[in-house]
Amino acid sequence: MSSLPQTGATDAIAPASNDEQYRWLTELIFDSKELDKLGGMVSEFNLFEAMGMVRQEIRHSHFLGTLFNPREPHGLGSRFFESLLSRLLYDLPDRRSGEVSLLDIDLCDYDDLQVFREQDRIDLLLVSEQNRQVFVIENKIDAGEHGNQLERYEQSVHRRYPEYRKVFVFLTLDGSEASRDGWLNLSYAQVIECLSELVTDYGHQIPPSARIGIEHYITLFKRYFMEDTEIAELCRRIYKKHQKALDLIFEHTSQQANRKQGQQQWLNDLLAPYLAEHQWVEDISTSTSARYAYLPWDRREPEMQSSTWTKSGRVLLFEFHFNSADIRLTLKIGPSALKHFRKQLFNHVIDNEKWTRIYGRKSSLTNSTTTIYSCKLLNFNERDSMDEDRFCADLHKPISDFFSQDWPVIRDVLSPFLVEASETSLSSL
Repeated sequence: MSSLPQTGATDAIAPASNDEQYRWLTELIFDSKELDKLGGMVSEFNLFEAMGMVRQEIRHSHFLGTLFNPREPHGLGSRFFESLLSRLLYDLPDRRSGEVSLLDIDLCDYDDLQVFREQDRIDLLLVSEQNRQVFVIENKIDAGEHGNQLERYEQSVHRRYPEYRKVFVFLTLDGSEASRDGWLNLSYAQVIECLSELVTDYGHQIPPSARIGIEHYITLFKRYFMEDTEIAELCRRIYKKHQKALDLIFEHTSQQANRKQGQQQWLNDLLAPYLAEHQWVEDISTSTSARYAYLPWDRREPEMQSSTWTKSGRVLLFEFHFNSADIRLTLKIGPSALKHFRKQLFNHVIDNEKWTRIYGRKSSLTNSTTTIYSCKLLNFNERDSMDEDRFCADLHKPISDFFSQDWPVIRDVLSPFLVEASETSLSSL
C-alpha cells in the first residue's frame, strides 16, 4: 500500500464544488468593467462581419483583388500592390524573387495591372503586360494546401505566360511556409500593416466610402486574427483575472463542438468503403458539412466547374449536413456563371418520374444553392451522446440503404445528361 497520505492525493484532484463554480461565475459577471469595454469594442458594427465573410476565403480574395486593381475607385491606384510586393522582396537576402527584384517594383509602372480571379483555379492572378510580369497569389484562411495544387498553378502560369517574369506568393493567416520552393510566404498581418500605413499616408486621396471599407477590413482582422492589438491584450487581462470561470465556460461550450467534430470524422471513416466503390471524392468541407462529388460528372466541362460555391468549382455536390436537429444528406445545385446549363440540369431532374419517387418535395431553382434531393440519416436525440461504435452502428443502415436504393436512381437519371452528353459544346446550350 502506498505511504502517501490518501486525503492529500484526493484533494489534489477533487473537482470544484458547485458553490465554488458559482462564485467564479459571479465574480466574472459583477467585475464587469473590462468585460463591458471588450463588449463595446467587439460589438461595434463591421461591414465584413455583417456579410459573414470572417473566414470566407473567396470573399477575402475578392476584396484584395479589388484593392490590387488600379482602375477600381479606391483612390490607391497601384500603391497597395507596389507597397505589399516591396515589403516581401525587401526581406529576401538578395531582394528579388526569381526574375523580379525590388528595384523592378520601384521603377516599373503598374497602372495596367490586370486582376484575374479563379483563372485556372488560381485565387489571384495579377498580370502586367507592359512589364511582362505575372504575380500568382494563393490565399488560405483556414484550409491547407490540396495535393499538388501549387505545382499545378506553376505549370499553368508557365504554359499561359511563357515569356513573362513570375512571382509566386503563398498568403496565410500566420505566414505559413508553402510546400514548394520559390513561393514567397506572406501573412495577413503584413497585409493589414500595409493597408494601415496606406490609410495613414494617403487617406486624403481615398474616397470616404472606400476608406470606410478598408478601415472595416483592418478592424475585422484585428478583432479576429491578430494578437498584438488592444482587443487581444484586454482578452489576456480578463482571462488572467477570471481564468477559472472562463475555463468552466469553455469546458461546457466546447463539448458540443468537439462532439460534432468527432462525429464528422466518424462519418468520413464510415463512408470510406462507399467512396471507393462508387467513385465519390471529398470536396471542400466545413465545420458543419461534409461535401462529396461523383467523379464521372466532372467530365462535363466547363459547365460542371463553373461554380463559385466551393474552391473546386463544382456545380453539383452531395452534402452531409450536421445541424441541431439531425444529420441529413442532400444533393445541391450550387451557383454557376452558366445559368442556362444550371436551369437545364434542374429541369432534367424535376421532370423525371423516377426522381419524384425518391424525392417528391416540390422545389424551385434559386440563384444560390438549390436542394434537389434530401434524406434524414439520424435524429439529434439519437446522436447527442453517442460513442463512436453506436454512432457508426446507427448510421450504417441508412447510409447502406442510400447507396443501394436512392443512389442508383440519382446516378442513372443524371449521368445521361452529365456524362454521356459531356462532349456537347456549351455553344449548343
